[in-house]
Amino acid sequence: MHHMVTTLRPTPFVNNLSMEPAASLNELTRRAAKFMQLEELREFRNQVGVEARGYKGKEKEKELQNRPVVGRGDKHMDNHRFTRYTSLNAERGRI
Repeated sequence: MHHMVTTLRPTPFVNNLSMEPAASLNELTRRAAKFMQLEELREFRNQVGVEARGYKGKEKEKELQNRPVVGRGDKHMDNHRFTRYTSLNAERGRI
């Protein structure tokens, strides 16, 4: 058992085996199965997260495409994003 643990890559599973050595081969396989399930669950969550982020990105693109574009030179805009604006230090023409 000791030789097997020393030849494995350093992973949380090996760390766990180092702290609490398995008493039998059955216990070792049971613990290994639990760690494999954990890794598969982590991978699944990462995969779902990537897909969800990709979906949100597509939704955001659609929102930006459907948003009305305010033309340049419009003195009055109906869509005010903020309640206060910083005053300009120069004339609008110079900016």
